[in-house]
Amino acid sequence: MAKKIKRRLQRFLLNTIALFINSISNIRCVSFIGNFLLCIKCMPATLIVAKRLIVLQKQNHRKNVIGPAPALGTSDIKLSVIIPTYNRAKSLVRCLNSLLAQTMDKNNFEIVVVNNNSPDHTQTVCQQYDSRFIHFKAIIEPQPGLLAARHAGWKHASANILVFCDDDIEAPQEWLQTLASLFAKDPDIQLVGGNNWPVFESNPPAWLDNTLWAEGRGIRWNQYFSLIEGITAGMEAPDPGLVFGCNYAIRRTALEKAGGFEPDLMENALFQGAGETSVAMTIKATGGKIYLHPAASVWHHMPNSRLTLEYMYKRGIHHTIAILYSYLRNENSITLPILPCQQTENPGMKSFYKGQNYAANLYIKSVLNSQELQKWIALDTYFNNESPSKLETYALHYDW
Repeated sequence: MAKKIKRRLQRFLLNTIALFINSISNIRCVSFIGNFLLCIKCMPATLIVAKRLIVLQKQNHRKNVIGPAPALGTSDIKLSVIIPTYNRAKSLVRCLNSLLAQTMDKNNFEIVVVNNNSPDHTQTVCQQYDSRFIHFKAIIEPQPGLLAARHAGWKHASANILVFCDDDIEAPQEWLQTLASLFAKDPDIQLVGGNNWPVFESNPPAWLDNTLWAEGRGIRWNQYFSLIEGITAGMEAPDPGLVFGCNYAIRRTALEKAGGFEPDLMENALFQGAGETSVAMTIKATGGKIYLHPAASVWHHMPNSRLTLEYMYKRGIHHTIAILYSYLRNENSITLPILPCQQTENPGMKSFYKGQNYAANLYIKSVLNSQELQKWIALDTYFNNESPSKLETYALHYDW
């Protein structure tokens, strides 16, 4: 009984704070209140204040309207395979070799490699494969970050079906033909994914066990490594977030309606967003079909550099900022985000929670005190807005 009374009292206080904050339109005043609440460690109320700051910036910000789609190329091209890559020439070779082996007629798909200004020999690899495909484009995108690379690929793509994949995937021979058939047969399908089977460079550490996997509807997935297994028949995705960016086929019109991707793997992690998940959420919210199919699967290679506790710490940072960003950006979201943090003996999850705790405090503090970050979160679309301003005051360090 006492717990119920306490929860009701907490809700009453938070609602009172929200009503009071929403009546204030002075950004400096709201920021001052937020910093005070942060000092006394009243995190839920601080998030409400931070959300008010984003709403005010949206009111002050001129709306960005997404431009028209790029002109389409030859009608023979059914799919555009877009591969953002940075400094992983060896992985890119393996990926491109698997695309050379596709059963689909090479007249019917194009390859768009987006070199995110790699210092290695990625451009040489592109030159070597240019003549091996009928339709091949190599784009250099100097602006760092996955957001800029994805949008550069989108702008240069010719097809109505865009197949985004990572450079560390390897595709079975029927992959592209399956994707083309699924979209052609069902006009309601807007987004397609499949199994992302792991291929570990060496034996995975003991902590990479079932603790890191979730299950449901006969499949299981690992959000920390973008893995999914157990898809044995075509099915609608039980959750829109289960089509991971490493294997992400989407109609051009669906991407346009979503306003493009949100920030992901930014040079400064404080500008992180929800990446491809936001697009999937928009598709789901507007009644589009998100589909999983066993023949739309790929192998996802896991290098040793990813099988470390430091990697899990960084994942905790990015994941946490994405959750808080999504809450602040969505004006209709009234439920405060819950950051999972539980007792665990798993070293990987301990590292993840450590990164989560570090990122949550620094991110909220940064939002309260940086109008540049507020304006970034408040943007209507990141299409042609892929380059954020420099934010040096609150540098986010990965030392763990």
